[in-house]
Amino acid sequence: MTTYLPQCNIPERMLIGLENAPEILRTCKSHSIAYYFGVALIITTFLFMGFLFTMDEPETNFKVPLWIVVIPFLFLLIYAISRSRSVNLGYDSEMLEMQLSGMSKKDFLNYKIGDDRSKLGFAASATSAGVLAGTNILGPFLRGDH
Repeated sequence: MTTYLPQCNIPERMLIGLENAPEILRTCKSHSIAYYFGVALIITTFLFMGFLFTMDEPETNFKVPLWIVVIPFLFLLIYAISRSRSVNLGYDSEMLEMQLSGMSKKDFLNYKIGDDRSKLGFAASATSAGVLAGTNILGPFLRGDH
């Protein structure tokens, strides 16, 4: 998810060496949780309205049960807990990896950027190969060849 805060749209490793990195990570984490809180609130509102509209329906018709209204907030709670842990652990693991590598910050960032590019390049190549193979296999069926 991208946010309107520019400092939240970069990887955590780019914050290595900044004094206010924990504050930036905390702000980004709370911004992300607030965004999903809004999404959960909208979904909960629609589910509650569905419950109110179907409350008096007979048992044979479709009814929205009341217990389903709390599910978006349960997912939000799970997301908030996992997000707060993952942001802190991600930054700490990047710091540890840089310290153990013995590289300067510039060399480490260049190494990690190259690593990211090679992963994305492989994924793009595999995806295009899969699409080409799929069209070769499914082509006669899609065209209706005999």
